[in-house]
Amino acid sequence: MVDVAIISKNPHIQRSLSLFIHAHSTFNLIYNNDDQHEAFKMLDRLKKVVVLLDIDVDNLKQILDLYSTKHHIILYSHSKDFWKLVNFFKDIM
Repeated sequence: MVDVAIISKNPHIQRSLSLFIHAHSTFNLIYNNDDQHEAFKMLDRLKKVVVLLDIDVDNLKQILDLYSTKHHIILYSHSKDFWKLVNFFKDIM
């Protein structure tokens, strides 16, 4: 089983990703919320989690700094604008 956490402020994204995760028997959805205080507690407590992280959440850089070496983080954006992701990476580098 692969534990998966979704951290997003967008309820449509949360619902879509959770349906995808539930459709695969090897995935276990353990967190689906945008409450960052709860997310930090969960990420501190668990050993290895795949985190689907919306780039529009607050404190994104802090989450990456704290947890990118401990957990597998997949960044995504609900924006169809490719340049939004490009600019995001320019800003954090």
